[in-house]
Amino acid sequence: MLGEVSESKFVKPVAQRLVKVVHNRYQHFLDALNADPPRLDTCSKYSLPAACRQALAFMLHKGTALPKWQRYQAEKLRQIAHRLRPLDAALKKLRAVRRFESVKNLETKVRQVDVGMLCLLGDVLRHSDTTLPRGYLYGFNVTFIIKPSGVLHPTSGIEQTFWLNHAATMCTNDSWADSLAHDVSCQAKAASTHLKLLKQTWQLTEAEVQAVYSGAGMSLTQLRTKYGRGVDMRCCVLRRHGVRQGQKQKKDASGNNITQSDGSPFMMDKIR
Repeated sequence: MLGEVSESKFVKPVAQRLVKVVHNRYQHFLDALNADPPRLDTCSKYSLPAACRQALAFMLHKGTALPKWQRYQAEKLRQIAHRLRPLDAALKKLRAVRRFESVKNLETKVRQVDVGMLCLLGDVLRHSDTTLPRGYLYGFNVTFIIKPSGVLHPTSGIEQTFWLNHAATMCTNDSWADSLAHDVSCQAKAASTHLKLLKQTWQLTEAEVQAVYSGAGMSLTQLRTKYGRGVDMRCCVLRRHGVRQGQKQKKDASGNNITQSDGSPFMMDKIR
């Protein structure tokens, strides 16, 4: 490799290294590909995907010309994205007809997704998840049986085994929801400090509901009414909890920073 060769005790001496140290990085990469690591038979034999090998070989072969090539490619992508703007606008106009308020808020307040570019990249890369762009327009299903995207595949076993394990897991949904509701109730009664954090978490949750980032809260009874009970419950609940991440300056209803009488900032806990 380029640069001085380290003789630190934290690395093997040059003569004992698996790949010979050379000044040509590309040659070093090729030698590493053909090297035979010790104890390979005792560990999982992982092979670097062909696409990764080709990408690494291409970058190393470019050498010092790589940054210029990257800038050129980035500019071409910007030009392509510009030409795709009419398609992106047309897709989002179709989405607006269906009036998905939660998706509208995510799009305008959280992120700007170029769906047209996403469609093009999916076609060029032949991506398995052909419904991905649609998800950014109309939202992603997070409850009930979600259709497979085609990206991840079972690593072992047969389909019947998968559904048996799936059924065994789903049978625990209702008992888990009951246990979680009981734990939250007990913790709220047991510790005033934790109760304060729970209240702050609930206030943040209400703000997200008002901004249409989240659906309205439900009691355990309402949850069971909507998603079933016992072995028929069709959802798995997760605890929403607050985490203190330092402090931040408090703001008023208009979003302006609040200061104390001496001009210093009025600080409050930052809860995520």
